[in-house]
Amino acid sequence: MKELKFKTAILLALLTCLAGISSVSADTAINTTYVIDTPGNYYLTDNITRTTTYAIEITCSDVVLDGQGYFIDGAGGGTSNFGIYANGVSNITIKNLNIWNFSTGYVGGTDIYFNNVNNSFITNNTLESMDWVKVLDWTILTITTLQIIMQV
Repeated sequence: MKELKFKTAILLALLTCLAGISSVSADTAINTTYVIDTPGNYYLTDNITRTTTYAIEITCSDVVLDGQGYFIDGAGGGTSNFGIYANGVSNITIKNLNIWNFSTGYVGGTDIYFNNVNNSFITNNTLESMDWVKVLDWTILTITTLQIIMQV
């Protein structure tokens, strides 16, 4: 009986370890327009040109997006087009990106659009459009090292 309990305990311990290993996520490479719908670390491996409403849409919390110095190009913008779009999520970090060409004139898209995004960071990014960052209904948002280049 003791041997059965011991084997059961060992089996449960192994299953617990395996469950922990399978929940560890690897970094995800992005090289085209993308919907981030799973928490984790994401990084660009090439420049991206927007072909949909959102170049990158974030629909879940706990995301780090590292642009690694690459560009997200709005392809001339227009109305309601976004470089990075997040709504109703938290713990988002956007860093090391160059985002441009999301608006033409005074009506257009937005480089980074956060609505109801909490406990998040926008850091070390360069934005070049007429409408750089829109942040609506937020708590604890830190923006650091943001370079804005005016379009004329």
